[in-house]
Formats: sequence, C-alpha cells, structure tokens
Amino acid sequence: PTVEIIKGDGDADEGTIANDANTEAEAVEYEHGETRDIVINVENTGTEDLVDVVLTDETLSGTPIEGLLWTTPDGTELVAEDVDGVLTATWDGPWAPGEVITGVATLTLSAGEALHTNLASVEAEGAGSGTPVEDDDPYNANPPEPEPEIGVTKNDEGDDVHEVAVGEHDIVVTITNDGTEALENLEFSDTTESGHDAVWNAEDLEGLEGLVLEPGESYTVNGTVQVDAGQTHRNNVVITGTGV
Repeated sequence: PTVEIIKGDGDADEGTIANDANTEAEAVEYEHGETRDIVINVENTGTEDLVDVVLTDETLSGTPIEGLLWTTPDGTELVAEDVDGVLTATWDGPWAPGEVITGVATLTLSAGEALHTNLASVEAEGAGSGTPVEDDDPYNANPPEPEPEIGVTKNDEGDDVHEVAVGEHDIVVTITNDGTEALENLEFSDTTESGHDAVWNAEDLEGLEGLVLEPGESYTVNGTVQVDAGQTHRNNVVITGTGV
C-alpha cells in the first residue's frame, strides 16, 4: 500500500494543479485581493485497497484556505470540518488502486498579510495488510507588499472650472484611500490663489485627527466660498498622510 498527495493552485473544475509551490522560494505571488482555486489530488498509488482514510489540511502561517470540499472516487462529498484548527475529513473506503480523491478550496490574499504556508496530509491503511500509509504536501503563496496611495477630488458639485452665479457656493472635498494600506496622520491644507478664502467645516477638519482611513474608504470635508461679480476664484487643496 502506498499513497501520494499533491496540492497547489489550479483549476477546481478540471481538478488540475498549475503551481505546486512546495517551498517559500517557490511561493506563488498573489495580487492584492486575488482569489485562486486550491486543488488537492490524493491518489492510491499502491496495489492494495485502502481504508480508514483521514484527510487533513493545516494552515501554518498566513490566511487560511476556505470552503475545502473533498470528493471521493464513488462521488461522495466530504466537507472538511475544523478540528482544533486543522481542516479534517474522514472516509471509510474502500479506495481502490489508481483512484483519486480530489479536494477543492479557495485562497484569497491581501496586501500586507503574512506568507501563506499550508500543509495537506493523508493517512490510511491497507485493507488486507493493515499497513499504515501517509503522505503530505505543502503549498506557499506570497501576498504583495502594501502600497499607500491617496486620491482627492474637489468641486462645488459641478465641473472643475465653470461659470457660477454671484453668491456663496458649497465645496466638497472627498479624500479616498486608493492604495492597499491604511492611511493615518491625514492633514488638510488649502491655498487661495485668487478670490475669497474658502471656509471649511470645523467638525470635518477635526475629524481628520486620529482618523485611520482603510483601503477603499473615503472621508468628506465640506466648505463654502463666496464668489463676487467679475471675480475668478481659485484654490488648491492638498492632503497628506502616511501609510500605517
């Protein structure tokens, strides 16, 4: 009796593996927020039926895989259950020589997370001989480094440059974290190049103090400006911050 297990990312529908990635040096590079199919193929490579099969998957570091589902050669589906932090499924068998058990799951990695290292294992024994067999196979994946980026839009609910009526106009500044790292130490500055100074909402400005802006989140600062007849108003808002 012998058994072999191979794990990697690939095509869940086809049950094929593209990247085995057994070592940290071979770790697959993920993009921010990327999700890949994880495929585990376990074959009875011996000449004897196997029974009392135990299939496990343990995340050693980083984000764990999700939704691990095993399919046995007779079509039985086994949902892996968390047993003391190890995804575990069992099958009585019999498991004939040459037949394959396939496990499929997903893995999603985001910027700044730890290296994902995972170990899939199988244990069983010969149906007639009672000889125990086992095998394991690791998989490594590397999330990208976080990248801070900030985006600022400002207008008075219209185009960037346009004709306005005489009077007071609302200005809306939207600060957005366009990167993959949280931002802090956000500071707001405004330079008037022509016309009246803008008046900014004090509570909105105070809200920037201590604010941590997560990736994809936005924060709004509201203000007003007076525009007189024959006057061109121009001001420039600058937002600075640092990646957490």
